[in-house]
Amino acid sequence: MRPDQTLNRPTTRTRLPIAFQAKPRQVVVRCLLVAAFFGIAFAIDQFTGQRFSAI
Repeated sequence: MRPDQTLNRPTTRTRLPIAFQAKPRQVVVRCLLVAAFFGIAFAIDQFTGQRFSAI
């Protein structure tokens, strides 16, 4: 198979956001980082009683 045939082949992945076009492992790591950031921010918010203006 020639390379141009694979490039011109229509796929459903082209219309997905850039985050889902990356490798699955990168997507999982990115989601975990975001979840960990909000989880830590929420935990600090609960323990200290202070509100974050950025969130």
